[in-house]
Amino acid sequence: MSNYVKARYEGSKRSYCFATEEDLKPGDEAVTPNGTKVTVVDEPVDLSWVEAYGRSNIKVIKRAPEINEAECKNCTSCYNNKAKTK
Repeated sequence: MSNYVKARYEGSKRSYCFATEEDLKPGDEAVTPNGTKVTVVDEPVDLSWVEAYGRSNIKVIKRAPEINEAECKNCTSCYNNKAKTK
């Protein structure tokens, strides 16, 4: 069973509904399927909206991996550096 949370994209004031299998708390950073970083916010999720929109249409997010800056400087495979090259 999925949990539903609200999260914001970096630089956005609007929050969006996402599904997750993990126990994410407000302030946790997560990534979308395409690697975009979002921050979980403390806002209620309207489950009637989830049902109306369709559970299968809601993006699934996962907890962002911990980044070791020393190892990450020359990395090109993680979401952190993909965002830098866009």
